[in-house]
Amino acid sequence: MPLTLGDVFPNFDAEALGVESFNLYNYLGDSWGIMFSHPNDFTPVCTTELAEAVKLHKKFAEKKCKLVGFSCNDMNSHKFLSDVLSALGECGGHLICSYVIIAARCCAGVG
Repeated sequence: MPLTLGDVFPNFDAEALGVESFNLYNYLGDSWGIMFSHPNDFTPVCTTELAEAVKLHKKFAEKKCKLVGFSCNDMNSHKFLSDVLSALGECGGHLICSYVIIAARCCAGVG
C-alpha cells in the first residue's frame, strides 16, 4: 500500500552503496532524513542532481539531516555511477557514497 502524507515511513533492511549494512531507522538515528529517488543511474538530470547532493552533504549533516537515495538500479550500477562521477570530478572531490543509495527492489512495498 502506498504511503500518503503524514504516514510514518516503514523501517527496512537493504543492500546499499555507502554502508556495509543498512537499516533505515538505525541509519537515521535521531537525525532528520531526506529521501529522494531517481529512475535510472545514468539519466542526465539524475547524475547532476546526485552530484549536487554529494556536494551539499556537509551542509545537510551540519543540520543533523541524512540523505537516502532510491534507484531502480542494482548495486553494480550504483558503484559504477559513483566511480564515473568521482573520476569526472562531478562531485567536487567528494565521494558519491557520502550518502546511501538503495536498490529500489528493497522498497517496492512503499509505493
